[in-house]
Amino acid sequence: MEIVQDAQRNHLAELLALQSKKYRMANEERGKLSQEETETNDEFPVWAELELLWSYISGYASQIVHSGVIQEPANAIEHLQKLNLFNVERFRAWYFSSEDDYPHLRELFNTTNYIRLLVSECLNNT
Repeated sequence: MEIVQDAQRNHLAELLALQSKKYRMANEERGKLSQEETETNDEFPVWAELELLWSYISGYASQIVHSGVIQEPANAIEHLQKLNLFNVERFRAWYFSSEDDYPHLRELFNTTNYIRLLVSECLNNT
């Protein structure tokens, strides 16, 4: 099992720090979205999709940063591909209609999605 290069690990560490900062900056918007979606009674709302995405991606990236490897990288790559929220119609509709109402939440998503792609690339190259 190959270890991800130090330069990639360092870059991921910087992105995780940025992601954490954006997560805190989006706190009010996450609460607002959660409240709005609670009123609609969606089975699995957009804010929950975002929270799951953030958790999974942060977990994969943290594993790479701290150990340089992910167990079962082929399964992780497959999972990362499934985590593309643009494949979820409800999320796509929210994303493209929310620019003015949720700028910090969109930035958080964009950063998290970039980390998702970078982690996938790191794993494909090991």
